[in-house]
Amino acid sequence: SSYNNQMTGLFGLGSSLLGNLFRLSDRRAKTDIRWVGRTDGGLNVYTFRYKTGGPVMMGVMADEVEASIPAAVIRQDGLQFVDYGKIT
Repeated sequence: SSYNNQMTGLFGLGSSLLGNLFRLSDRRAKTDIRWVGRTDGGLNVYTFRYKTGGPVMMGVMADEVEASIPAAVIRQDGLQFVDYGKIT
């Protein structure tokens, strides 16, 4: 439980720093997906890597966000992006 609280605290800090920034959050663009906790608003948080490479990242999955906060998700070029400023 304290691990989940730590993760949600870190996630909350990151989203507040990002403001209204859309980030690629489409599950199809990610690999090595592992659940690590939940946000204060109950969204699942995962670590992952983008299939195009790069470091391990942390964030949400757009399909899950769209189910509860549709206004936080946009589609561009067939992929889903999440506005981290609209989720908790």
